[in-house]
This record gives sequence, structure tokens and C-alpha cells, in this order.
Amino acid sequence: MSKREVYTCVLFLLVLFLYGCAKESIVEESPGELAVEEEANATEVIPSDYEVVFMVLKGDVLITPFGKEISLTGVDAPERSEPCFEESVDKLKELVLGRNVTLQRDVSDMSRYGRYLRYAFIDDVFVNEAMVRSGLAKAVAEEPDTRYSDLLYEAEVDAVSKRLCLWKDLEADPCLFVAFFNYDAEGVDEYNLNDEFVTFRNICKAKIDLDDWVVQDSSEAYVFSGFVLGPEAAVTLHSGKGQDSELHLYWNNELSVWDDKSDTLYLRNPNGNLIIKRHY
Repeated sequence: MSKREVYTCVLFLLVLFLYGCAKESIVEESPGELAVEEEANATEVIPSDYEVVFMVLKGDVLITPFGKEISLTGVDAPERSEPCFEESVDKLKELVLGRNVTLQRDVSDMSRYGRYLRYAFIDDVFVNEAMVRSGLAKAVAEEPDTRYSDLLYEAEVDAVSKRLCLWKDLEADPCLFVAFFNYDAEGVDEYNLNDEFVTFRNICKAKIDLDDWVVQDSSEAYVFSGFVLGPEAAVTLHSGKGQDSELHLYWNNELSVWDDKSDTLYLRNPNGNLIIKRHY
């Protein structure tokens, strides 16, 4: 057996040992974990499990020693071909690689990609929040997993205001975000177009004039006409037909706007500047 093979075996056995210790030991909740749990529900007992991180696949995906893939709930990190990919991977490695993390489930157990959905905590750090606050991942609130969505959006506001990594080339409005994006309507899209929607949220205490702002993908475009989004308010843009109101707007399309598998939402201001880009 070569020296390299011996080294590999020893490393693998060490990881298995650490994994066994992590599963058998009683791990106390960190101050950071307690703080965010109390924010979610002061009386709720939230079950957690513990894993050693063996590998980081991308800025929001961890792998345990036995190949269990864990996706960080409520965040979206860059893909390999996108800006800030390497930085996001390096940051997540710095936080968790080779360490025992506390993993907390929201409502959903697994993502559509077959990965376990979890919030991750280590020492006094809420890992999901740390990635967003560093400008290396975006906050993504997808029902029903929204326990910490307010905290994650606050972290994104901070990253946007500092123009960190993902936000350095955008003329982003730190108040306006995609709160929900339901791009795959239940059933056949064309028969249920109003279940295909995107919700924009203003988290600031000042109104936002959206007149002549444009929402679009690669082929379809919607132009806001005379619409003002109130302070700390939200508006949902549906793909189908309906009567516009302060809470709901309608694209009035005959066909589905958003592709079920992969598409990109762009929001531009009247000057054509890119304010929000959301890819899935």
C-alpha cells in the first residue's frame, strides 16, 4: 500500500470517528441558535440532529461522511458558472468543513432535488444567515419553509447596502425583494395561471414608486403602470387574468410565463438598470 493510500485510509477513519462522536454526544444549543429559535417561537421545541461536514459541494450544499446531501434552507448560492461561486464555497468551508454542525428542519424534509433541507448552526453562528450576510448567497423564502425568512431578508438588506460580492454590480434597491416565487402552478399551468406568481416585498418604512418598472424573463415582459408599493407592504403579480388591486396584480397572459424547470426573473427600473435577478 502506497503512502497516499495509507493517508487516505487514516483520514477516512478519522472522519468516521468524529462522525460517531458527534452522533453519540449531547450537544448543547449555541447562543446563536437559541436566539433565532426564540424569534421563531418562544415555546416551540424544534428538533435538531447533528452531523460532521465531510465536503462542501457549493455555497449552500453540505455532504456528510456517508454521502447525505444537505441543502441550506432559505438561501440560494451561486452555481459553478455564476459570479461569486468560488467565494461562496470557500466561505462555507471556512464555517463548517470537518466540524460538527447542528441541523434543524423547517416543514419540508427534502427539496425537489432530493436533498435534505436544513438550517445549520455551529457555535454561535447561524450558517444560513452568515452566507447571506456575506453577500455570498441570496435569501429565498419558499412556502412552507419560512421560519427565519425575516432574519434572512434582513441579512440580505445588509449585504446589498454594502454591495458585497453578489450585489457589487447591481444597482439594487435594499428595500425591495422577491418574497415568494411560485413558478410551477398546481396542475396544468395554462388551466391555473393565477397560481403561477411572484410576490415582491418592500421591507422599508418608505413607499416605492414602481411606475414603468419592468418584470421579465427571456421572452415575456410586464410593465408596472402607476403602481406604488406601500411601506412594509407586498404585492403579488399573477400570470393570469384578474382585477388589479393594492395586493394583487395580473399579467393577463394566455400562457404560462415561467418555465417549470429553469428560468430567470429580471426586475429593471425605468432607466433599464437591473435591480433584481432571480434564477432557478
